Amino acid sequence: MTETVSTDPQKVSRHSLPVSTLGRWLGLDPGYLVSSTFWTSSEKVIRITGELAIIALLTRLTTSAILGQYVLLMSVYTVAATLSTTGLNAVLLRALAQGHDGTLRLIIQLTWRWTIIAALVLTGSSIILRPLLPAFIGPGLLVAALLLPGQTIYRKWEIIAQAKERFRLRTTYHAITMALLLIVVPVVAAGSRNSAITIFAANFGIQGALSYFFYLNMHRLITPRATIHAGWKKSGYRLFLADLFSIAYAHLDKILVASWLGVETLAIYAIATKLGEGIKLFSGNVVSAYIPRIYRHGISSALKWLRARRFSLLFGSIAMMTPLWLLTPWLIQILFGDQYTASITYAQWYTLVVPLHLFASLGGQLLICARQELAYVYATTAAGIANILLYALLIPIWGIAGAVAGSIGYYSIAVALYYTATVRKHHKVQSLGTA
Repeated sequence: MTETVSTDPQKVSRHSLPVSTLGRWLGLDPGYLVSSTFWTSSEKVIRITGELAIIALLTRLTTSAILGQYVLLMSVYTVAATLSTTGLNAVLLRALAQGHDGTLRLIIQLTWRWTIIAALVLTGSSIILRPLLPAFIGPGLLVAALLLPGQTIYRKWEIIAQAKERFRLRTTYHAITMALLLIVVPVVAAGSRNSAITIFAANFGIQGALSYFFYLNMHRLITPRATIHAGWKKSGYRLFLADLFSIAYAHLDKILVASWLGVETLAIYAIATKLGEGIKLFSGNVVSAYIPRIYRHGISSALKWLRARRFSLLFGSIAMMTPLWLLTPWLIQILFGDQYTASITYAQWYTLVVPLHLFASLGGQLLICARQELAYVYATTAAGIANILLYALLIPIWGIAGAVAGSIGYYSIAVALYYTATVRKHHKVQSLGTA
């Protein structure tokens, strides 16, 4: 994070006036902003439009029941994969950004162990729980177990690219992946209209295979025999405890909606959150691009920038969210068809998550940057418990509206707790430093 803005006319002239103006308004370096944010923005646009296109095609090629099954399988698979990597990914990003490349080898070894455990749990669940679960779940869990390494091990190419600020290469790889998915997944869906498992396997099988090759290429950026980040494992397990609740937020709603309201209702809910999730992903571009610099420059610089630009970020988020609210009815009908018009109202309210997510993401990264993992764990745990309670109480009463309300409540609580913890810890460190 830097407060320096280039005033060299030749440098500024390379960028468009809107980008230079935006950089000054936000207090960011225009050169870095245009180079990093352009590519991260391009990546997000590719991923958002590609995922929307895939879901839109599935709404045309399959039934709402199949779409609901597909979303449920994705949630179960992602939970299993994330449990094998969460915490470790954040530590790896910090380690690589600070030049401790030797940490990668150790994290890969530990991740393999957790991946094998997760695969065994999925396999055992598919056998033991098969009589109690819907027919598609058992085979789906077996497929998910086989595909886990592609998500847990080889997707670390994304972290390497981010830490080493290779944003253009990361964007290129995502473009290749999405292009292939847009060709293969619709063909598979058209040929197997009644099999969510086949569609799921095609999607994540392709992603895993490509991730393997991308990881091999990105590994060349790692310095051989580099130093190891001190305390990486301890930090990783602390963050793991905190991120358990982030996993719950990301997927518990879908699992509960499917369990209590059925997979067809889950399809309506998935469509309702898809636009908001896409914009939420896009809104994190500046934060994502600047995480390596936050780690290098320290929390004091980041907090100074945030205090000076908090209103700019807030109003910018609202300005981005308002058109989405107004365009949502039209976008839902155009992308997903008239059968999902029930998603419109829920989708509009879900846009309130966008600015809250932006501030929560930044607040969490500030705590990790300051190596205040315990404060991060406490704040995330408290917000996560509140989120679980909100989902458990509101979904049975209000249905999809309860799930949306639970998401808004979760991010509101998380923002308050992260920034309270960040400011308190920062003031405490300053006081000790001046004592």
